[in-house]
Amino acid sequence: MILLTTSRKPSRRTRRFCRELSSVIPHSLCVNRGKASVRTVADRAVADGFSRVIFVLETKGNPSALRVMDVRPGSWNWAGQMYISSVSLLLDRGERARRVNADGLCVDAETYGDVLARVFAPLDCDDDAVVLVERGGNVHFEYEGERVGPSFEVTGWSAVPRALEQ
Repeated sequence: MILLTTSRKPSRRTRRFCRELSSVIPHSLCVNRGKASVRTVADRAVADGFSRVIFVLETKGNPSALRVMDVRPGSWNWAGQMYISSVSLLLDRGERARRVNADGLCVDAETYGDVLARVFAPLDCDDDAVVLVERGGNVHFEYEGERVGPSFEVTGWSAVPRALEQ
């Protein structure tokens, strides 16, 4: 289960991206961070039964990275950071967001399969699953043969800077 949240003082576009991601990732929840510290977010995630937190970071008002944190009772650690660009929201395409009621998430990737698996932790890859499709760095989500959710381009992966380690 994944808890999605933003950096502090996010733009409207970043909040929307976070909500759209949550609508297509099974067993996920998007929460507003507000002034909460990273530790507070981690504690909330553990209390609510989540095993992973994804912070949506931004640059100049646009989503620019997904920072991943693995959480367990009593501890948490940074798993890494995926850099993204060229974010396209459903709103940009004139579509309305709808919650996908899938049981699992599969990754169908050419280039960044390992990175996407580290970030989104695919599970229960069966007939009733959302498929995260990546071709040449471009990522989108599909469910029952239909494109759902936001799309973006993966531009890289890195370990989280040592200054952020606990």
